Amino acid sequence: MNEPISASEQQARDSLASALISSFASDLNSTSKGQVGYKYQQGNLYKGTARLPFYAPHTQQQWLSSISEIFPEPDAERLRLEYRGRIDALALRLQYSDLSLHLKLKPKASISGLVFEMLEQLRVECLISDAHKGMKSNINHLFEQWSHCFHSSGLTESSLGILLYTLAQMSRARLLGIAVSEETEHLIEHTRFTLSGKVGKPLNAMRWSFSNQADYAQHALEIAHLIEAMAEDESGNEETDEQQQKVVKGFAILLELEAETLEAIAKAETGTSKVFEAASYQYKVFTTEFDKSVYPEKLIREELLKEYRQQLDDKILSQKINVRSLARYITAKLNQTVLEGRQTELEEGYIDAKRLNSMICSPSETSLFYQACPIPKVDTAVSFLVDCSGSMKTHAKKITLLLDILSRAFDIAEVKTEVLGFTTGEWNGGQVLKQWRRQRSPENPGRLNSIRHMIFKHSEQNWRKARLGIVGLQKLDLYKEGIDGEAIEWASQRLLNIDTTRKILVVLSDGCPMDTATNQANDKFYLDNHLKAVIAQQYQVGIEMLGLGVGVDLSPYYEKNMAIDIQSKFDFMMLKQLVDRFSRD
Repeated sequence: MNEPISASEQQARDSLASALISSFASDLNSTSKGQVGYKYQQGNLYKGTARLPFYAPHTQQQWLSSISEIFPEPDAERLRLEYRGRIDALALRLQYSDLSLHLKLKPKASISGLVFEMLEQLRVECLISDAHKGMKSNINHLFEQWSHCFHSSGLTESSLGILLYTLAQMSRARLLGIAVSEETEHLIEHTRFTLSGKVGKPLNAMRWSFSNQADYAQHALEIAHLIEAMAEDESGNEETDEQQQKVVKGFAILLELEAETLEAIAKAETGTSKVFEAASYQYKVFTTEFDKSVYPEKLIREELLKEYRQQLDDKILSQKINVRSLARYITAKLNQTVLEGRQTELEEGYIDAKRLNSMICSPSETSLFYQACPIPKVDTAVSFLVDCSGSMKTHAKKITLLLDILSRAFDIAEVKTEVLGFTTGEWNGGQVLKQWRRQRSPENPGRLNSIRHMIFKHSEQNWRKARLGIVGLQKLDLYKEGIDGEAIEWASQRLLNIDTTRKILVVLSDGCPMDTATNQANDKFYLDNHLKAVIAQQYQVGIEMLGLGVGVDLSPYYEKNMAIDIQSKFDFMMLKQLVDRFSRD
């Protein structure tokens, strides 16, 4: 059996796919505008930071991952063929489909929107020239495997499932002039006969108008609305809303029909602080009287922590993440050669002082040297620093889940880790603001709130001993406002005190620093500019930093960064891609 595709290989393939798609979009024909800057990552196509909303069911990467659930031993070569087919399908869509026209016409209803999306993808696949036989073969293979997976999943056993599946088979067969899937030809016979009388005429019209997107779309819309009406009729007979939703999701696999415009990864807002500049970039703190570093585990009732822990354990079981495999991957990624120990009695190398007596007693002795032994070793400490501001409350459970999995995997890999958090003592300045006002509100006071630095797991704890501490991240009344710069200084100093060669700080945040009182008394970007200055300082002292954006692009702050979709399921590939960010450039 072939070896599965590794995360590093997947990353390399994504980079190659980005180049191929950009090249295809600009070079396929001479009338192309030559648009470039496309990026393929984690199964999605981006133009810059904007994700292009191409959601035809057979082009979605998520169903490729589901093959491992249908086939006990997935064939890596088959997965590679489907990967190539998906890249070709996206390139065709980019080249031949007017996205603004498509989004303008696409129905808002879930099922009709799904059908319209699928029919547009089939239209561009009709436009493959005879010169691109390999592309045609890849896309045919992709559709065949999707058909097999959809049928094998059992979704064709429902009335809505067989309706949508039959439409997909009929439409592709009619438009491309090919036979329907032999595997399910008998299964769709009855539904095919029923559909032929309803959608046969617009299907024929589509076949003769596929070179004109606007004309084709009118017939596609007619079919989409017909299928929506048929689905509504079926829903009243036997299927619950939940069952219908399952079929729709299974058909499109995480289809995002609500995206009527390009979905962009928001970039953290940044700017220039005149107050910070005027102070010669010297950060001020009005008072540290109320600042604290705390262990949240000691502030939360043990019964509540145990309840959080049980809920988290149940969730982790449902994720089906192989933590030990992840640990092995971490070890392979962070291994570095260190010179520890020595090999003695050699005839070349460094002179061994302990062997000088042998040289005196026996002048002919030549084994007087030693050499240091290179040994692979994971000599790294990783600190996870969580922004515990109010806007992160909705992500608390998913963040806890992610950090618990990572902490356990790093622990198995014998990497020292810390899980830290930062927030403020109170909302809107609290006691610090009152003290400032009592002193007649002097201008530009600097930081005008107390800070709370929180230790959920320290470096000397293994994962098992920190299990209750980590779930303290789920206590929502800890979350207030966020002063990132000072938190990074604090976390970095803790890292520097750990005796390892490499020190990596991972900051999880959903945006820029925010403290209402500080911003109002100074200016909007005071904390923002301090954060940038602090990050630059940490690089100078040897701290490696990774900005992990929770649904946001943190590139304005962190040179090395990664945006994560916190709402989606954490799969093994996503965790590998995160670990890949720890590699030295």
